[in-house]
Amino acid sequence: MYLMLVVLLTACGKLFVKNTHDGVYKGGTENFYALWTINGDELIIEAPLIGISKVKCTQFDDYIEYTDANGIVKIAKITAEGNLQISNLIELQKIK
Repeated sequence: MYLMLVVLLTACGKLFVKNTHDGVYKGGTENFYALWTINGDELIIEAPLIGISKVKCTQFDDYIEYTDANGIVKIAKITAEGNLQISNLIELQKIK
């Protein structure tokens, strides 16, 4: 009985996962350009300097949390316009 309850709660929790920030984001600076594709819990980062990286992410209402290739947890903030701010200097525009 307990096992069934745990399975049921786990399955129901997956029904309420928010993927509100799914899409393609593009932008950067003169020295750094990136294309981010977010689909559920997957983030694909394409950048000329680092190549293509595929990492897991978690979407929240106002930010996205992801772990980079070095194992460092990073946060990208969602702006009021729906764009991604990955640092004080770099904001990626949502294009899709």
